[in-house]
Amino acid sequence: MLRPTLDPALAPLIGLAAGLALAEAVQAQTGAGPILKWPNDLLLNGRKLSGLIVDLTTAGTGIRYAILGIGVNVNVPEDAFPAELRDTATSLLRETGRETNLDDLLGQLLTRLEVCYGQLVAGEPVVDAWRSAPNFLGQQVRAAAANEVLEGVAEDLDTDGALLLRLASGELRRVIAADVHLL
Repeated sequence: MLRPTLDPALAPLIGLAAGLALAEAVQAQTGAGPILKWPNDLLLNGRKLSGLIVDLTTAGTGIRYAILGIGVNVNVPEDAFPAELRDTATSLLRETGRETNLDDLLGQLLTRLEVCYGQLVAGEPVVDAWRSAPNFLGQQVRAAAANEVLEGVAEDLDTDGALLLRLASGELRRVIAADVHLL
């Protein structure tokens, strides 16, 4: 549970900061180089390694609290994944060939999360740090929102964490929330 002093419009930045912290922790602990996928996933060798979720409650014009959930497939053998997920999901064990110490990974994550979250609430540009890390920008994607499906190139992130998607028509669209898949 976090109590950020952020405008609710900037709440998506919490997930970006957490994703960045997790990517750094995985890299430091295992040597594996995950890719950040907007808005809330880490990919490793093209498959989903982890997901993040931020649920928040607002009060007036501020955030009362935010609950950050992080799920990582760590020591999951390949045959433990359902057959329909084996091509799209992975684990650190599957990718590195060795078990990862959970306590050490958690320690790395918490250390890095404290730094990234601290930078966010201090007003530092988390989006710039996210852009600098290995990410999916420049890739062709499909973004499925509640009322439309868009395809284009994931061009950039806006300062509030929204995805900037370049459509085939040349139009640049802001995507605030969607399920995004690489094409």
